Amino acid sequence: MKDKLVDNIIYITIIFFSIIWSLVYGSDQTAVDGALIYSEKVKFQNDFLNVKIIYFNSWVLLHQIGAILLYLNWEPIEISRLFFLITISSFYFSIFLIVKSLSKSSIFAFLISTIILITKTTLGNTDYPTEFFSEHTYGIMSIGLFSLILAL
Repeated sequence: MKDKLVDNIIYITIIFFSIIWSLVYGSDQTAVDGALIYSEKVKFQNDFLNVKIIYFNSWVLLHQIGAILLYLNWEPIEISRLFFLITISSFYFSIFLIVKSLSKSSIFAFLISTIILITKTTLGNTDYPTEFFSEHTYGIMSIGLFSLILAL
């Protein structure tokens, strides 16, 4: 019973820290650009035909979600923060769950995952580094969600 209580407190703390970080570090996410174009809040002239072709001949879920939120009168910065919240909480929970499964200690896993995010320690540096705080929505969200899937 005590372990479940500790885990629940840690989960709530992770969500709280993720919200704080999304408010502090949340920058304009690139996926919101596509949402602005889909919702026609930004209109291109015919001179920008290649941009129209790129955005309207592909289907990206983040653009669609962002466009729906724009139709619901969300501000672009709020949508950026939501995307960043999803990303940072995915990273946070995935690191926590992986360390917890290796160490069998929730408190140790929470401390390690918090330290990794505070210090912005990258977990690998390949052609596409794993940055936690970035404006590149597509990359960081896909890495964050994939990490969470592996951790679960």
